[in-house]
This record gives sequence, structure tokens and C-alpha cells, in this order.
Amino acid sequence: MRALKKIFVHCSAGKWGDVGYIDRVHRGRGWDSIGYHFVIENGYPTYNSLRYHKPLIERDGLVCKGRDVAIQGAHVKHHNADSIGICLIGIDIFTSSQIKALHVLISTLQSIYGPLEVCLHNEYDNKKTCPNLSRDVIIDVPAHKS
Repeated sequence: MRALKKIFVHCSAGKWGDVGYIDRVHRGRGWDSIGYHFVIENGYPTYNSLRYHKPLIERDGLVCKGRDVAIQGAHVKHHNADSIGICLIGIDIFTSSQIKALHVLISTLQSIYGPLEVCLHNEYDNKKTCPNLSRDVIIDVPAHKS
């Protein structure tokens, strides 16, 4: 198992999608598979579900497995070796179900792997706004140490 130190929170920068869609996009970039370890859906897995405003409520907040945690991710340049990547589907609006699922997932990962620093992608890349949410949305998570 890899030595893990951090969890990175990301967003997909799109209003719809699911783990399969992100996997296809990442493979299209020449990657072996999806770069994130987990994806938290918003209820709009396809373009048509968003276009016709037909959310799949049962998929809002659904945590989907991406790349195996034992395998290094591809989500933060120079910080993939010791981290887990979580992606929220969305740009800058996230559902309460997604935020609750994020809290539970972080807590679960920390109970399995020990205390992991929770980081926002934009804290490590000033050209990024991802995950487009403020740190105070993530309850009881200490700020990134500079």
C-alpha cells in the first residue's frame, strides 16, 4: 500500500457527468484510467438528464469508485504519490447530498488510513479555482499548512 498523507478535493468543471464519463475523458488524454480515486455524483449523469432537467435523485450524492486507492492517482501535479483524489461533479454549485457524502467519505478514509490532511486543489495550483467551494464547507477540516 502507498504511504498516504493527503486527500485532495476537486470538481469536474462540468454540470453533469459520472465516473464513467470522467474515465473516458481521462483515457482520451492518454491516461491509463480515471485520475481520481472517488467521484461524488450530483444526480445528472448525462447531458440529456441536465438538458431536460430530469435528475436521477438516487444518484445525487452517490460515491463512485474510480482508480484503486492502492494505485497512484493523476489529479494534482507533483502530489499524486501520497494522496487520494476526490472529485465532486459540478462547477460551482454542489448539492447538500454531495457535501454530506464528501464529509462521510473523508471521515471514512481517515478512519481507514489514519489522519490525512484535507487539501483543496487550488491550494496547490494557483491557476486553478477547483473545487470552487470554500474550506468552511468542509466541516472540521484544518486548513492547508503552507
